[in-house]
Amino acid sequence: MQLLPPEQPTAGAQQRDYVVAFAAVLAALGLRFLMNPLLGQQGPYLILSLAIVVAAFYGGFGPALFATVLSVSIGTYFFIGSGLGQDFFQPQNISRTVLFLLIGLSIAVIGGRLRTSRHDLAESVRQLRASNRAKDNAMATLGQPVTIAPAVVD
Repeated sequence: MQLLPPEQPTAGAQQRDYVVAFAAVLAALGLRFLMNPLLGQQGPYLILSLAIVVAAFYGGFGPALFATVLSVSIGTYFFIGSGLGQDFFQPQNISRTVLFLLIGLSIAVIGGRLRTSRHDLAESVRQLRASNRAKDNAMATLGQPVTIAPAVVD
């Protein structure tokens, strides 16, 4: 099972990553609305953090950052403020928002590094397979059977 294409992402793939991030935020928002009778004003951003994780996993840093900003905007508008922003300036709401931004940024950085690592790994595997094929071709050209010497362990 391959989660990412082995080549560098194209413009279409990058757009898809942002669409996935947007859809994840909308899905998390829908879930948050369903859980609103249980949660009320508690944890306005809690469910929205799942959207950032999804965006970071599939899209890396940029889409995760987009999901973070979108989640803060939506979470603040629907679950903290009354639309006028008067409730937002209470100290507990500011601290919730800043903490969520820091968590979202952290998830975005980690997701970006994970995506880069997966691409690097896929490239290394591709190079290793090409090297192995070249070795097999060279050995077949020489007429030698391809054997692998056992490793000596002390």
